[in-house]
Amino acid sequence: MRRSPGPSRARALAAILLAAILLAAATGCQDPDTEVTQGIFVRYAWEPTLTPCGGAARTMDAFVPFVRGQLGLDPEGQDGISYTWLTQEAYERVEPDRLAPTSGICHGDTAYGIFPVMVHEMVHAVDPSGGGGRFFIEGMAVAFAPDLAGGDRYRRRDPRPYLTADFTADPETKDNLYQRGGAFVAYLVGRHGPARFLELRDRLSMTASEDRIRRVFADVYGADLDDEVEFFLSDACPDEASELPIPHACEGEAVPWVSAREWRDVRAIDCDDASAVGGIGETFSQASVAVTLEVPEAGAYELRRFGEPDGAATLVSCGRCAWLAWDRALSAVGQIAALEPGRYALIHRVDAASLGLSGVRILRVPEHDADLGLGGGTDATGGADTDGG
Repeated sequence: MRRSPGPSRARALAAILLAAILLAAATGCQDPDTEVTQGIFVRYAWEPTLTPCGGAARTMDAFVPFVRGQLGLDPEGQDGISYTWLTQEAYERVEPDRLAPTSGICHGDTAYGIFPVMVHEMVHAVDPSGGGGRFFIEGMAVAFAPDLAGGDRYRRRDPRPYLTADFTADPETKDNLYQRGGAFVAYLVGRHGPARFLELRDRLSMTASEDRIRRVFADVYGADLDDEVEFFLSDACPDEASELPIPHACEGEAVPWVSAREWRDVRAIDCDDASAVGGIGETFSQASVAVTLEVPEAGAYELRRFGEPDGAATLVSCGRCAWLAWDRALSAVGQIAALEPGRYALIHRVDAASLGLSGVRILRVPEHDADLGLGGGTDATGGADTDGG
């Protein structure tokens, strides 16, 4: 969530001052008991009752130049950002007047949240515009920091009913505002590039009407909004589309195939490790590690996870037309899936409170190509699944 700029310079300056006061009060930034680590771009702090994993601060710091680069901005052109991981009680003191339940908030380049890593708030912190209303502000953060738990990454739906929506106490409205905005922004950036999207944002105020949004959209994109929405809702992956927005997990360590047919990654994940992202809090305990692999050819693959029963693993596409992406939650049962060639990220997740074992095997099974109708190739979303043996 990003706090809206005030209508006047005086109110904006007052908001900035208030944010600074609240940060000092809630996090005790001058309290010697408060833990702080300073990165190149992000000052990362946490309450002493919370335990971030070894890679939490590094991930937040590395995400800033990563997302700025995707937006066409100077990757190293912004520092002085801060993020503070708070308990629920402290967070409610920072954001007592929120209109709807939130897990994070960003005031300018100062962010707070109730989870150890919230790259969603880092997108807000680097947002060069702040215009266009909640739909585009939150849509941009969801597009560049999506939930990668598995399934339809962006849950594409018609965005038009929410173009001028704002926060309410209704969770369904808030969810639609975020998810529909994220999907449509992912489409606009992936098909047309970030420059036009940022121009659209710059030319829209926070309170722009739907008529104003439609007129500016047509001027920036040279196309009618309704026509673009219809294409967005189709399953087409146009030739001009890029890989943007790219999940940060796609920057993980590359793991080679163990043979021509088999890829495997097995690891014991310790929250203290520099590669582990997450932490241990009041109601949260998770450590994750992301690695990458290159799928060499289109075809049928058996995907299988093994390890701790309460752990998880997700196979994430890093390819073109991200708004169509279908990420795969893996299980011990196994599944036969159609994969396109290209880069994928594999995210292991375990309980951070103990040493967790997580492993994934991907096996090329050409004998199942015909079962999935792969004689002529697969579509951009990765094709169908069947249960594996």
